[in-house]
Amino acid sequence: DYYKDAVAWCQENGIVNGKTETTFDPDAPVKRAEIAAILCRFSANVMKQNVAGAELADFADADAVADWAVDGMKWAVGKGLLKGASDAEGKLWLKPADCATRAEATAILVRFDDTVTGGTWSM
Repeated sequence: DYYKDAVAWCQENGIVNGKTETTFDPDAPVKRAEIAAILCRFSANVMKQNVAGAELADFADADAVADWAVDGMKWAVGKGLLKGASDAEGKLWLKPADCATRAEATAILVRFDDTVTGGTWSM
């Protein structure tokens, strides 16, 4: 597959772990928590940045963040990559297990470029 070398590089650099010890599942929809974890690991392991994050207490579903994703979600919130969604009552939701739409993924990547890389990936 065309992405094999990229996935191997990401695995070797501690950016992706796969769904299990032996599978990656590249055709599965990406979840919001997965995007946060991947970008956080890239920042820490490749860019050598400090990935301290913000607390998640302001989000109604903070306890729904899986243990493996907590650091990435805190980092993504702290960097402003994930802002959450408000409901009719004004509660903020992270929706970590929701699949990211193309629009959400694009917004996160643009914010990553602006905030983390300083716009170095912009065209």
